[in-house]
Amino acid sequence: MGTEHRRSAEPVQPAASLDGVAVSVESLGHRWRIVHVAGEIDMITAPSLRAAVTEVFTDGLLDDRTLVFDFTGVDFIGSSGLGVLAEAVQRAEVAALPPLRVVVASRPVRRAIDVTGMDAVVAIFPDLATATAEAIPD
Repeated sequence: MGTEHRRSAEPVQPAASLDGVAVSVESLGHRWRIVHVAGEIDMITAPSLRAAVTEVFTDGLLDDRTLVFDFTGVDFIGSSGLGVLAEAVQRAEVAALPPLRVVVASRPVRRAIDVTGMDAVVAIFPDLATATAEAIPD
């Protein structure tokens, strides 16, 4: 049951590699919308991520899906990138969507999220399989 949703994954949209960051979006079954990000997210690259996130919220495919940011390919996130994440949290709350999930493999990225308190508003996971396995208990 835990991997059933993987069989109905839609193809990943091609990664947009602008300004040193690559962003692609994937739907996994009827439950998950994954934003895969690779590179560094700083004041130069954050606008590219913001544009992708805006598209995710306006493309009509979120409905009641859980939005997952896959940052396994991110080795740096600055305040601008954390701002994009905070905006996504707010947009999800306003739209009454499930809480955001973030997959983090890099210690510096995890530290930036923890130090800023973002770990209190997003669920952090070590890998995508874990992030998309089960609902977070209340």
